[in-house]
Amino acid sequence: MAPGGKWAVACDFDGTVTTRDVAEEILRKYTGDAWLSVEKEYRDGKIGSREALARQFALVRAGKEEIVSFALKSAVVRRGFKAFVDKCQTAGIPFVILSEGLDFYIGPVLKKAGVDAKFEANSAAFAGNRISIIFRDPARKSPLSGVRKEARVMAFQKSGRKVLYIGDGYSDMDAAKRADVLLARGALLKKLGGMPFKDFHQAKNVLEGLG
Repeated sequence: MAPGGKWAVACDFDGTVTTRDVAEEILRKYTGDAWLSVEKEYRDGKIGSREALARQFALVRAGKEEIVSFALKSAVVRRGFKAFVDKCQTAGIPFVILSEGLDFYIGPVLKKAGVDAKFEANSAAFAGNRISIIFRDPARKSPLSGVRKEARVMAFQKSGRKVLYIGDGYSDMDAAKRADVLLARGALLKKLGGMPFKDFHQAKNVLEGLG
């Protein structure tokens, strides 16, 4: 693939870059099953990810350092991720992680993996052992989601690039529908189809095969 080719890559984080959803692991650890009733409302389409995230993390009672330590111990980065990001950077292909998760654990997980990649995510404000969410996109522009992934995909396309999207969940649906090529797993694969996503070695092979 020629450097600066007409492709860009947008990738989910929780359950895609990582083998398990780190946000969900945090919620299980610190809320037990309390977060699940909110999750059901979200998956049933009754509320957006913005409301779900705020309500779920409001249940957590733990400080930032403790949660980051837990995230670093529990997060496993999917095979081939660093090589895939390195390939994008070498080839001049824009790569961005788009996550409805929280930057305070995403950054440390990427650093531990030795990956320097651009990511867009929501933020958390800590007051003792309580958490409030600071959303990346303002409510007037994105009333349902904190990070409007679809808008990022469309921005790449408006600049003349095609988009390879890699994701796994409900927050990826709108962006995935816009993508030119989709690698999917989990709920996203069941809902939209696409090419089943296994790991980033496979993603690298797919990217190299795009014209």
